[in-house]
Amino acid sequence: KTLKIKIIALAIFLLFAPLTFGQNRIQIIDSMLTVYHKEGKLNGNVLLAEKGQIIYSRSFGFANQITKEKLNENSVFGLASVSKQFTAMAIAILKEQGKLNYDDKITKYLPELMAYDNISIRNLLNHTSGLQDFEQLTNSREAKEYISTRLVDNIVTNQDIVAFFSMYKPKLIFNPGTKIEYCDIGYVFLGSIIEKVSGLTYTEFLDKTIIKPLEMNSTFVSSPETTPDKINNYAWGYIYSESLKKYVSADSLIAKDIMQIMTDGAGGIYSTVLDLLKWDRALYTEQLVTFSSLKEIFEPAVLSDNTRTSYGFGWFIRQNPNYGKSVNHTGEDRG
Repeated sequence: KTLKIKIIALAIFLLFAPLTFGQNRIQIIDSMLTVYHKEGKLNGNVLLAEKGQIIYSRSFGFANQITKEKLNENSVFGLASVSKQFTAMAIAILKEQGKLNYDDKITKYLPELMAYDNISIRNLLNHTSGLQDFEQLTNSREAKEYISTRLVDNIVTNQDIVAFFSMYKPKLIFNPGTKIEYCDIGYVFLGSIIEKVSGLTYTEFLDKTIIKPLEMNSTFVSSPETTPDKINNYAWGYIYSESLKKYVSADSLIAKDIMQIMTDGAGGIYSTVLDLLKWDRALYTEQLVTFSSLKEIFEPAVLSDNTRTSYGFGWFIRQNPNYGKSVNHTGEDRG
C-alpha cells in the first residue's frame, strides 16, 4: 500500500506540474524515477509527452526476471482496468451509430437479466448500478455451486457472468443511480452488450473501430491464443513467494484447478506505451467519436440527489482549481 501511494503521488505531481517542461525538470523527474527503481519500487516503462511530442521515455528493469530480458518501449503490458476506457469508447461509438442509448435499460439487450430491469447502460458506465462485484460474490454459496456444476475448465467467461446473475439474481447493494461503487461486473455486462448490439465479438469490434483505425499495432484483447508465453516482448508480472523467498512469475502460479477470469469489457487488453500515446492523441480529436460524445465521456456522473461523482465513462476525473480537469485510470492485476 505504501508503494502504491508513493507512485500515485508521483503521478499526480507529474500530472499537475506546469505544462512547459524544461530540461532541468526532465532531469529531476528522471532522478526521482531512478531512485524508485534502485529501491526496487519501480519496474516498468515511463513515457511523458507534451502536446503529442515525446519529451521523456525510459524503461526501468526487466521484462523477464528469469532470462534477464530488459524492458523497452515496445514491451507489452496487461492493462487490467485501464481497459475500461476502451470499452466505454466502444459503447460511445455504438451510440453514435444509433444502435443504443446510454439510458436504455440493459434488459433491452440482455433480456435474461430481467431481475435488473432498473439498471441502464449509463449506470454500468459510471459504476452507479448497485451490482455486487466479483469480490462480493466469489465466496457465496451460489458462486461455489455454479463453479462446481457449470464452469467449463475453471474459466469464467462473459456468458458465465450473465448466466450466473440470471440464475441466482444476487441482490443489488443500492438502488441504481443513488450511489457509486466501482464494479467490474458492470463492464463485463457492457462487453456482452457490445457483442449483442454489433453482431461482432468484443475483440472484433474493438479491432474494427479503435485498434486498427489508430494503428495501435501492438494492442490486442486477451484470448486463449494470446497467453503470456505466446506474446512477443511480454512484460511478465511477478509475485513475491514467502515460501521460496523470491519473486516468481504470477502466471506460473496459475494451475488448472484455480479459477481463471477470462471476461471481456472490464480488463483483458494488452498494449505498449507507444500505442497508448496514439490512443491519448485520438482523444483530442474526432477520429473515433464527436467532441459532443467526448464531453459526455469525460463528464462526472451525477447521482439522484445531485451529488457529483469522480467517475465518467471509463475514466476517473479530477477537478483542480489551478490546473483544471484531469482524467486518469489505474489498473491492477496479479504481479
